[in-house]
Amino acid sequence: MGMNWACTMEDFMQVGLMAMAAVALMAVGVLAAAPAANATGGAGGVSVPGPGNAGNGGRVKLWEKAPGMVETGDDKEADPKEPTMDIFLPAEGKGTGQGMLILPGGGYTNLAMPKEGADIARVFVEKGVACFVVRYRHTPRYRGEIPLMDGQRAVRMVRSRAAEWKVDPKKIGVLGFSAGGHLAACLATMAENGPKAEKPDAIDGASARVDFVVLMYPVITFTDESVMYKAGRNVLAQQDKALAEKLSPELHVTKDAPPAFLVATTTDRTVLVMNSVMYYEACLKAKVPAEMHIFGAGAHGFGLAANDPVLSTWPEMAGKWLERLK
Repeated sequence: MGMNWACTMEDFMQVGLMAMAAVALMAVGVLAAAPAANATGGAGGVSVPGPGNAGNGGRVKLWEKAPGMVETGDDKEADPKEPTMDIFLPAEGKGTGQGMLILPGGGYTNLAMPKEGADIARVFVEKGVACFVVRYRHTPRYRGEIPLMDGQRAVRMVRSRAAEWKVDPKKIGVLGFSAGGHLAACLATMAENGPKAEKPDAIDGASARVDFVVLMYPVITFTDESVMYKAGRNVLAQQDKALAEKLSPELHVTKDAPPAFLVATTTDRTVLVMNSVMYYEACLKAKVPAEMHIFGAGAHGFGLAANDPVLSTWPEMAGKWLERLK
């Protein structure tokens, strides 16, 4: 028996309205299912456009709107108005479970991108380490503990999204260069002793503890005038002696500090090698596992040192150290 397909214009309009209502209901369902981290005014982790070196996992904001954000001025790659994180993930099945934040140097006045950011991440992601390059805020727009706030937020974000990024939440560390090394050392020694957000969110509930630290020609002390990188102290802590002491990580190493791997050169005239030695000695005193490599020659800020057959061995040494930590 055949079917009668005859219908009026009114029938077509009624069917069209029903279809539009169904699509609207589906859209509401999708929005309701979206994670809170991507909602306006939410916990952060919102994806944002980044350059080609932003990693295979893209670039995310650390907050929807960062605390204390200065509204004036442009957001530049080496001078972020708001902090972001570039995500580099190992190939499927190749990850070790370790996650490592990477903090470029730049004297707290800029960020050495991509030399001490994406270039480093690409090397370690090939070793199976998930890498997260942090564009933290710095002077002249931001001073004091703002870089530390950004670093701790990045650690908390990686830990809170560990399952998504296939990272073991007990294997999250940090690698820092120069001023980024200072920030890394502060993260290692002040896990829960940093500035707090006025309105904590779900990510702030995660721990800011780091489980290992790699320090490359790091700035360390802000109190010892004989070896201090004074420019860093002057722009970040200025004349605040209490803040300078708080931001001198060699004074805060305890038995709970994470294992440390340090690299420096004897001929570094920008950040004297004694900065690394001071942190290493503090680790020994606190009975914290530490390994230090001091190369005889090399200028400050050598990064991967691809053209130096001696200095360029450090990533392999650091990789072997990370394997032993597993």
